[in-house]
Amino acid sequence: MTTKAKILSFLLILVGSLNLTEIYAQNAKLGQSYEPIISHELSLNIPFLLSLSAMEKDSRKLGSQEEANQLYSVTQDAVKNQGEQDGKIATNNTLYKDQLALLQYFMSHTQLKENRDRIKGLGEQLERSAATYAELSKNPSLASQAQFYSKLGKFIRTDGTDGISDLIPLKDKLKDNKDMITSIDLLVGYSLAMSPATAVQGLQTINKISNEVSIYGRIAIKLSEALSEYGLDADGAPLSTVKPTAEGKLIYTVQLARGMPIGLQHLVMNSAAFIWTKANQSATARVPSFLKEGFPGIAPVDFLRERDALIELQAQNYKLASGLYKKIAEAYPKGDAQLAAIDARIWELDLLVYQKSQNLGELEASFTILRTKYANQGKKGFWGALGDSYRKVLDQSLDTALNPKATKPQQTMAIQFTSKYLKTESERPIAYGLKSKIALLYRSMKMYNEAVETYLDIAKDQPLKNYLFAIEAQSQLANWPAQPDFADKSKEKLPERTKLLSIYETVSTIKNGDDWTMLAHIGLLQRSLGNVKGAEALWVKGLRTNPNNKFAMEAGGLLLNEFFEAKRWDDVVDMSHLFASKKVNPTVKGAVLNYKPLLADALFKGGTEALAKNNFQKAVKYLEEFSIVFPSEPRFASAGHSLAFAYKGLNKLVPALNVCKNITEKFPKYPLRAKLILQASDWAAADRNTWEYAFYFYQKYLADYKNETNVPQIRVMAAELYFKRKLYGWASRLYTDQSMSAKVPKDLQLKGAVRAMEIEDQFGEAKTAYSSAQRIIELSGPTDPARYHAFAFMGRYVANSKDLKAMNDIEPKLLAISKNSKEVLESIGYIRYRRAEILGKVIVNNENNLQLRDPEGTVKKYYGRFEDERKNYLNVCQVGITSYCAPAMLKLTTIAKQALDAIEKIQIAETLGPNRVNSFKVFKQLQVSKVQQSKKDYGDQALRLAKQGTTTPSWKEEITKSLEYEEGMAH
Repeated sequence: MTTKAKILSFLLILVGSLNLTEIYAQNAKLGQSYEPIISHELSLNIPFLLSLSAMEKDSRKLGSQEEANQLYSVTQDAVKNQGEQDGKIATNNTLYKDQLALLQYFMSHTQLKENRDRIKGLGEQLERSAATYAELSKNPSLASQAQFYSKLGKFIRTDGTDGISDLIPLKDKLKDNKDMITSIDLLVGYSLAMSPATAVQGLQTINKISNEVSIYGRIAIKLSEALSEYGLDADGAPLSTVKPTAEGKLIYTVQLARGMPIGLQHLVMNSAAFIWTKANQSATARVPSFLKEGFPGIAPVDFLRERDALIELQAQNYKLASGLYKKIAEAYPKGDAQLAAIDARIWELDLLVYQKSQNLGELEASFTILRTKYANQGKKGFWGALGDSYRKVLDQSLDTALNPKATKPQQTMAIQFTSKYLKTESERPIAYGLKSKIALLYRSMKMYNEAVETYLDIAKDQPLKNYLFAIEAQSQLANWPAQPDFADKSKEKLPERTKLLSIYETVSTIKNGDDWTMLAHIGLLQRSLGNVKGAEALWVKGLRTNPNNKFAMEAGGLLLNEFFEAKRWDDVVDMSHLFASKKVNPTVKGAVLNYKPLLADALFKGGTEALAKNNFQKAVKYLEEFSIVFPSEPRFASAGHSLAFAYKGLNKLVPALNVCKNITEKFPKYPLRAKLILQASDWAAADRNTWEYAFYFYQKYLADYKNETNVPQIRVMAAELYFKRKLYGWASRLYTDQSMSAKVPKDLQLKGAVRAMEIEDQFGEAKTAYSSAQRIIELSGPTDPARYHAFAFMGRYVANSKDLKAMNDIEPKLLAISKNSKEVLESIGYIRYRRAEILGKVIVNNENNLQLRDPEGTVKKYYGRFEDERKNYLNVCQVGITSYCAPAMLKLTTIAKQALDAIEKIQIAETLGPNRVNSFKVFKQLQVSKVQQSKKDYGDQALRLAKQGTTTPSWKEEITKSLEYEEGMAH
C-alpha cells in the first residue's frame, strides 16, 4: 500500500468512527500494532557527497530553485536539439557546464523529490556532453577536465557503482590539476573502502587526503569510516562486528551537519540514519538522541522519531509517543496530507492519555491546538472528526454534572470546558445538544441570568419553547408590564431591560417585524434605555408597513409631537406624508391629532433653513410643496421669495424669475417686494437669455418705487441693459428722464444728459441729441468737461445742418473754450471746413482769348479768384491742427489746380509783336509759378499731416493715394 493510500485509509476510519475514545481504548487493550505514517526510504548518499566534492571548484553556483528550474528547462531543450549541434564545441562546453551547475544544486537540495528525480538523468547527460566536448576540444588540458566530468557523470548515473576505474588513467593528464587529482583519489579510496577485500586500503587512501578535500569530501570520509566501523557494506549488509568507535564517527558527522543548509542535512542524516538502522535491526532498539534531536522537517530524522514513537505506543507509553509525534508535526506546513495523518495519530494518543488521567484540561489544550490548525478545513476530514470526538467527551462530562450526586467541581469543570468549546463552534445544529444540557445545568444551579442567555441562544434553533422560558424569566427580572404603556417613563432595572429588549427583538424578527405588540414593547424598552433614535426608526418602519393598529397610531402621535418640539422638520414632513398616504390619523392617549398645521410649519421652516445652508435641492422640494398645498397661507409670498433663491441656487433661473414675477404681480403689499424685484433684476440682467425679464423688473421697480433713493442707479442699470440689447431708444429715454428728474442729484442728471446725447448722436436722432446737449449746458459749470463735450457736439450739429448763421453764431463760443478741449478744437475745424465747402466755387475759365482786350487783367482776375477761394480753407488750419487741417490742404491743391488750369488757358495773339507777347508770357508765368508753389506747399503740408496721424484713417488714405500718385506722375 502506498503512503498516500495509507493516510487516506487512516483518515476515513477516523472520520467514520462514532466513538473514537472507546475504539482507541479497545485497540490499546488488544495490543493493536500501528502502521508508520512517515514514508521514507533511507539510503546511503555518500556518492552524492563525493560528487559534490569533485565538482565544487568548477561548478557554477545557482542561487535559487527557480533559477535551477529555468536552467534545467534550457538544458533539456539543448539536449533535445543536440543532434544538430554535436559538432559545435561551444555548445557542448556550455551544456556540460550548465549540467554540472544543475547537478551541484540538485544534489545539495535532495530534500525535494523533483530534484532527486532529475539527478540520474543529468548524470547521463553530463557523461555524454562532457565526452563530446573532450573529443572536439583542441586544448589537451580542457579536454582532460571534460573527460573527468564525463566519468563523474557516469559515476552519478550508476549510483556510484561505475566510472571510477575510468578516472585512474586520467591522473597523468591532470597532474597539474591538484583538485581533480585529489577528487580521483577520494573516489578511488571510497570505491576500495566499499569492498571487504579492499576496505583497509580504501580507508587508508581517503585518510591520506582528508585534509585536502572540501567539507563534502570530509563528511563522505567520516560516513565511509562509520559505515566500515559499524561493519556494513555499501548496501547495509553486515560484514563484521560493530567497533566501539563507530557511534563516535557517526556523532561527529551529525554534528557537522547541524550547521549545514537543509539540503545537505538531508543528505548527511539520510546516510547516518541508514547506517544506524542497518546496524540496529532490533524492533525495540530506541534511536539515540543525537540522531533525533534538532533537524526540524528533515525526513530521515522524522522517520527515526516515528520509529521510537511506535515503540512507545506498543508499550502504552501514550504521552511519550504523543510528544514524539508532536515534535515531528512542528516542521510540517499546514495543508500537508502527511501532517493530517500525524495529527490524527496525536489526537488518538491524547484520547488514550485522557482515559487514564481524566484530565480534561490537557485534552482541551490538545484539541484547541489541533482545531486551530485545521480551522479552514470545514466539516470534512480531520477537523470534523476531531470535533465529533471532543463533543462526546464533553457530553459525558455534562451528564456526570447533571447527576444529583455530582460535586460542585464536577459541575464547574463541565460548564467551563463546554462553554469554552461552544465559543468556537459555529455549527449551531452540532452545538445544540451541548447548549441544551448546559442550560439545564444552569437552572439546576439557580443561575437564572446565565439560563436566560443560553435559552436566548438555543431559541434561534428551536424558538417557541425556548423564547417562552426566556421572556417569562426576564420580564420578572426587568419589572416590565405585559401591555405597552406609552405614558410610562421609568428608567429602572436597565441591565435587565436590556436583556428583555434583546428577547423581544428576536421574537419580532421571527414574526416578520409587523406585530405591533412586539414593536410597541421594543420601542418603549429602547426609549427607557435611552435609545430614542432606535425606537423612532423601529416605529417609523412599522408605520410604513402596518399603520392600522391602535399601538401604531399612539406611537405615531408620540413621534410627531416630539419631532415638532425638537424642530426636526424633515421627520415632521415624512411622518405627515406617511399619515396622508395611508389615510390614517395619529392619536395621543386615544384622541385624534390634527397634523396639517404641523406640516405647514415644517415645510416653511425646513425649506428656509435648508436655503440658509445652501441645500437648494431640499429647499426647492419643501417650498414647492408648501406653495402647492397651502396657497392661502399668510407666508405664501415669503415662501415664494425663498423658493426663488433656491431655484437660483440650482441654476434654474427661469423658474426663479417666474416665481418672482408671480409674487410681484399678486402680492403688491409684500414687505420685501422691492427687494425681490431688484434681486430678480440682477439675476435676469446677468444672462442674455433672460434680459426680457430684467426689463420687466426694472420697469416695474421704476414705476412702483419712484421715490426710492436708488431709482437713479436702477434707471442707469436698466438703460445700460437696453443699450446692450441695442434698444437705443429705450436707453436714451431713460437717460433723458434721469437728466430731467428733479429728484435726481445734479451730477447724475448731468451724466444722464451726456449719455443720452451720446446714444442719440451715435444711434438715434441728432436733433434729440442736440436737446440733450442743451440740457448739459444748463446743468454744467463753465469748466466742466461735459460742457465742452456738449458744445463740441453742437458745433458738429450746426456744421452738418449747413446753417451758416448758426455756424457763425456758435464759432465764437467755441473759440472761447477751445484751449480747454481738443474735442471743441476739432468741432471748430469741422465748422470751418464745412463753411469752406459751402462757400467754395469751382474756378473755371470760360473766356474767349480772341476777345480779350486785357490779357494781363484776365490773368489777375483768375489769380484773384484763387486768392478768394483759398481763404476759407486756409482758415481751417489757423485755429490749430485738427483732423480737418490735412483735408483742407488737400482741397487747396484742388483749388490751385483749378486756378492753374484757368490761367494756363489764357493766351495772347502772336501777331501783336514779339515784345508784347514776351511781356505777357513773363507776367503769366509769374502768376503760374506762385500758384504752382502754393499747390506744392499745400500738397506737402497735407501729406505731412496725414502721415503724422492728425486726420482720420479714411482721409489719410485719400490724401496719401492722391498726392503720392500725383507726385509719381510728375516724376
